[in-house]
Amino acid sequence: MKKGTIIAIVVVAVVLIGAVVTYFLFFSKDKNSGNSDTKGDLYVVNTAETALNVRTAADVNSEAINAVDKGSKIRITEVKNNFGYSPSVGGWLSMDYLTKA
Repeated sequence: MKKGTIIAIVVVAVVLIGAVVTYFLFFSKDKNSGNSDTKGDLYVVNTAETALNVRTAADVNSEAINAVDKGSKIRITEVKNNFGYSPSVGGWLSMDYLTKA
């Protein structure tokens, strides 16, 4: 084989290997790994009449930064001090008002 042909084959091989590595790194991730929308358990906000406060910390005395309407479905990824953390709302919600869906 000529030297030019060998170099061409090596270049094509490197490009193909790069394409395969890129595919696996960026496109073939497990749908449950690293995706906050699917990791954790799904709950329904079950308040009496009002919305449920979203807090900055897992503590009833922490600042309320948002609220979630009754009946909303929320994914909880961590539970601490009877509060569940939801990445989709960016804060902590009291587990007393969440029912597992």
